[in-house]
Amino acid sequence: MRLVDIAKENGNAEVMRDGSIRMRRGRLPSMIVLCPTRELARQVAEELMGVCKPLGLFSAVFHGGVSYDPQARALRQGVDVIVGTPGRIMDHLDRGNLDLRECNVAVLDEADEMLNMGFAEDVEVILDGAGSANDEKLQCLLFSATTPPWVREIGSNYQRDALSIDITGDKAGARTATTVRHTAIQVPFGDAKKTILEDIIAVEISKDINLDEVGSDSDDEDDEHHNAIAAAFKANKDKSNSALQQKIFGKTIVFTETKRECDELVSGSVFKTLTAQAIHGDIGQKQRDATLAAFRAGAFNVLVATDVAARGIDIKDVDLVIQFHPPRDTDTYVHRSGRTGRAGAKGISVVLFQQNQARDIVRMEKSLGHGFKFELLGPPSTEAALGAAAKTSAVACKSVADETAEHFKGAADALLASTDDPSDIVARCLTAIARRTVQVESRSLLTGEAGFATVEMTNSRGRPISPGDVMFTVSKLARMSQKDAGDLTFDGDVGKIQTNRETGNAVFDMGVEDAKKLVEFSADIDAGGAVFSIMKELEIERGRNFGQTYGRGGRGGRGGRGGGRYGRGGGYGRGRGGTTIYALEFVIMLSFNSLTIFRFLFLNPGGGYRSGGGGKLNALLFIVSFSFVYADVGSNNSCFFFTGGYGRGGGYRGSNEGGRRSNNRYNGGGGYSDGGRRYNSNNSNQQRNRSNEW
Repeated sequence: MRLVDIAKENGNAEVMRDGSIRMRRGRLPSMIVLCPTRELARQVAEELMGVCKPLGLFSAVFHGGVSYDPQARALRQGVDVIVGTPGRIMDHLDRGNLDLRECNVAVLDEADEMLNMGFAEDVEVILDGAGSANDEKLQCLLFSATTPPWVREIGSNYQRDALSIDITGDKAGARTATTVRHTAIQVPFGDAKKTILEDIIAVEISKDINLDEVGSDSDDEDDEHHNAIAAAFKANKDKSNSALQQKIFGKTIVFTETKRECDELVSGSVFKTLTAQAIHGDIGQKQRDATLAAFRAGAFNVLVATDVAARGIDIKDVDLVIQFHPPRDTDTYVHRSGRTGRAGAKGISVVLFQQNQARDIVRMEKSLGHGFKFELLGPPSTEAALGAAAKTSAVACKSVADETAEHFKGAADALLASTDDPSDIVARCLTAIARRTVQVESRSLLTGEAGFATVEMTNSRGRPISPGDVMFTVSKLARMSQKDAGDLTFDGDVGKIQTNRETGNAVFDMGVEDAKKLVEFSADIDAGGAVFSIMKELEIERGRNFGQTYGRGGRGGRGGRGGGRYGRGGGYGRGRGGTTIYALEFVIMLSFNSLTIFRFLFLNPGGGYRSGGGGKLNALLFIVSFSFVYADVGSNNSCFFFTGGYGRGGGYRGSNEGGRRSNNRYNGGGGYSDGGRRYNSNNSNQQRNRSNEW
């Protein structure tokens, strides 16, 4: 109404006898709304059109990718409200088509993005001189879900005595929607996450589904009691084909960092059961509009997009948002996750991260504040994905219209008559509905490699498990199974091993059939308390080390002279800096009668040459521990070691500071009395004789 009153005062509006308002031709704009993306500009223009039309005001949207002529023609006829992107608005200003000197209101939607480095100069040019012909100063409104302090500082250039309205402050709660379940899934390194992306979508969408509650008419009855028309509309929508497709496959947005990656996900073999399309800045405007319209209508299941779809785009009924990489900042996460859980609906937001990106998860949690925590999960197994698909397919079956189902009863009767197991027929039908008819292989939860199962090894006696324990126990059980020559004979080949320092458990990869036989064979054997189980989902523990980065150590001690020709044991000189130890353990099965453990310890010099605590070059400590394993008798362990460069610890026959000889095991002390950390190169507790354990 304010714009109408201003138009009357300026002589741009005339009230007719019937009370209607006729606007003067060629009038200058009274309001401008700037948006960072074309899609957001079109969405805002559609909303404003419904407000302007009853008031007799005319609105128009200006953005790139379309012809200039219709926009210039609209400006000549007169426009009251302009919605546009900075680039196209600048073009019209340069061409002399647009004059903002009578503009009264300027709105910056997604203000933090508009005032970012890419748009700040354009915004300054556009608003320079805007409203200069008015008696009152131009009113500037800034809207955004995230408003960093620097936005307020820049905004002060366009505002005076600004009123700030913040509904996400300390008293209001976190910036993320409370209706959204926030999850972070740790995925294997490399391209494995492309392989499991489709299964992640299936599992996450099915988690909130309860088959026992599906088909209940209680909600519909309540709707019908209050609003019969709304209930009828909802019932008709729920039985539409797009609604059934969404119940089975969901509606998902996947955000990527680059346009290239966006195209690779869509054009590659990532999506086999789901349909996907891409949207990013290199796609033509007509195609972008058509893609968004088709996604809103449920014509396909997955929209893969760059941040062009992250800002303000309102797409109803989005079940899941997946961020293919941890976002570069917390504000980006807030905007992306805000594409789901809108208008009170429930939603799921997932961030995929690798083990070395855990610190990004912790960083976002601290930045969001208010006790915000991600639910940490591991990648789902193939079996878990199939179970999820079965659940969503069953939900879809209960939603089929009675009139449609009537035409399929004849074929259903024929199928049931052809078998004595009705559940088998129903299972096959659900498989076909879920588009999972192709035979699938199990895959590793650690590497994503097909043909492997991930096995968890725990100890009922509470002992922590090392990679050496895994290799020793599995290899001995394999030999026992081969000695029995029964149906449970399996090979002891083990793939990647990963230990959990918090729980003391270990997980490792094996061939699928070997893993099944290992679990069954070991069930009746007391293998020193070892218990094996095949994992369907890898649990991620939020221990004290989660997301931690290891920097410089404490103050290193004075090493002392190691003695002998093997070099100095301690640091060369005295100074700051500890030693960071990177340990890599290889356990190699040489034959059925011997087990060799190789440990490589890479020592970062703490402080560097003449800086204390370390040596001139990284030292490589190579330990070979031979443990000859026979049926019942094991020999004592012996230890040999070699050091290179100005390394850590003692040389042969070194002093107590440089290194200490103890029972044929040499400790690399490095003079830890002054704060340096003592490291045992061969701890007798770790190198126990496993042969006599069970």
